[in-house]
Amino acid sequence: MPAPGGPPPRDAYLFVPPTYAPGKPSPLLVLLHGAGKGAADALATLGPQGLELLKSRACLLLVPESRGATWDVITTSSFKQDLPFIASALQQVLRSYSVDTRRLGLEGFSDGATYALSIGLGGPGLFSHVIVLSPGGFVPPAGRVKSAPGVFLAHGTRDTLFPIDQTSRRIASELGQLLPGRPVKYVQFSGGHEVDPSVQQQALEWFLAPSAP
Repeated sequence: MPAPGGPPPRDAYLFVPPTYAPGKPSPLLVLLHGAGKGAADALATLGPQGLELLKSRACLLLVPESRGATWDVITTSSFKQDLPFIASALQQVLRSYSVDTRRLGLEGFSDGATYALSIGLGGPGLFSHVIVLSPGGFVPPAGRVKSAPGVFLAHGTRDTLFPIDQTSRRIASELGQLLPGRPVKYVQFSGGHEVDPSVQQQALEWFLAPSAP
């Protein structure tokens, strides 16, 4: 148990919009925070417009928190802690709610983006869409991608933490080889290591669009 007055335990949080109708399949977006952050920070990256858009489409939001200060593969080079935790939380949601698996998305910013792309490509193949905002890199899948998701990749051209030439420009090229025939939406914006509100909105509209990614 946490010490009295100490920080709450790190957990996963599910947000069910008032527009959700039981029995009617809804989109589900899993949202991953950056290093040293938590669920509230991840939600803040969506912005008021993004939250309103998701609410209008009855989108469920699952926001897990890493077991440590950031996602396990970044500090331990393994997926032994956070991936099972995310998978368990996700399976619980899938058992309890009606989810449109054609709109099962995974989004992350910074370290969360690195993790999202790594498990989105190398995981069990559940995700239909992966939104990758300012990643530091990713762990390529060990074999063939089981079920290639659509990928939306965005990065600021003035990012000094994860310079774009060393990260997303290379990643975009690698994804072209990993996902042949699967278009990757790649957006560069004039900004630093941040979530650009207009790019975030564009990414969410891409995820929620009725056509295939």
